[in-house]
Amino acid sequence: MRTGHLKNSRKPEDENACRDDGNKNTNWRWKHDSDTDEDTDEDDDDDNDDESYHVEYTKPKHDLSAQLQKWAEKDTLFNLKIDDAYENISTNYLSGKRWLDAALVGWHMIVLTVTLAVIGFMFLLRFSFESYIIFMMKRLSSFDTYKRILTTPNPNTNFHIYGDASNLTEALMILNSLYAACILVYLAYYLHKCSITLPVMLVTTSVLYVMELTYVNVFYHPTVIGTDEKVEELVTKLTEEYKPISSNEFSVVQDYISIWLECCGVNDRFDFYNTTLLLKGTKRERIAKIPPTCCRRRVFNEGLDRVIQCAIKGGEKDIHPKGCMGSFLEWLQHLCHMYSVYSWLHLFDCVLHVIVYKRKVKMMKNLLFETFGDSIRSDDGTINRDAQTHQHFRQK
Repeated sequence: MRTGHLKNSRKPEDENACRDDGNKNTNWRWKHDSDTDEDTDEDDDDDNDDESYHVEYTKPKHDLSAQLQKWAEKDTLFNLKIDDAYENISTNYLSGKRWLDAALVGWHMIVLTVTLAVIGFMFLLRFSFESYIIFMMKRLSSFDTYKRILTTPNPNTNFHIYGDASNLTEALMILNSLYAACILVYLAYYLHKCSITLPVMLVTTSVLYVMELTYVNVFYHPTVIGTDEKVEELVTKLTEEYKPISSNEFSVVQDYISIWLECCGVNDRFDFYNTTLLLKGTKRERIAKIPPTCCRRRVFNEGLDRVIQCAIKGGEKDIHPKGCMGSFLEWLQHLCHMYSVYSWLHLFDCVLHVIVYKRKVKMMKNLLFETFGDSIRSDDGTINRDAQTHQHFRQK
């Protein structure tokens, strides 16, 4: 109700003076101040005996048609049903079934755990690649023999001589972190109660899934890292700098990668045929055809003397046939392949979000039709926004 006070104003002889000309249904009227319980400060300070009136607007009580009153009653019932379905019973905010909501929470806890594990693995590959290689080597049964011909690397040793996959690992870390954040927003619904949680999460996770596949497919191609220029550079460096059983940084990294990936040389073992390899770490200095780390793991299981014999003679059956560049690219492709398998988990999660959101929309439509009836349904099954519906919402 709106009022407008006129100090020391007297009631006019014609009460319709405050009404619009030609509009006799206007609900403005003059009202005596004694008829209201609210007094202004000006009225308290006024010592005059003159009667005071003010203009008051009263909302009409009976100008709603019976149809609009019926709409209002149905709207109240609809709001109560919405409150009951999505506020008072918060455990049914998505699926409408308590057990299904519990299953969804459990599923997202599993996805969150796996996603965090992937983030940790990518962090390890990005910032501690040498620790990953050493960890894989320590699992070998012949690691005690390997230790006798290996030099402990310095903390600042660069193990990314065959290719730096930091762009891939950084991108996957960021994408998986965003995915984990979406899951946390979903699990925290009981705290924030945001009504757009599910659609926003559906769109965001779908975009992240597409970006994941894009990055993985790009790095899956071997030409991204194993370019001809890179191979020539490594072969030159191998010829000029590599020395077996040495503390030289390139030699240390080459030995560790040879053992880890079971490879020899950059392209193959023939990369060492134009070099002179001196085994200075043994009992006496000898000339070898290949580095000891090129020998197969079964040779290391037979002891150090057998490894030295393998390096001096260079028997084809005792040497790794593949080069380290090809083996590294195979490992990187295997990593991308494993991530593609893991991405199926995200794909299933996105499909699950679509199903749940579609179910939620269906529940809302059923509540609408149950409350308002078929009068708002058009011939094609969609909501019919006729004149009465528009008038109803305008009155609200």
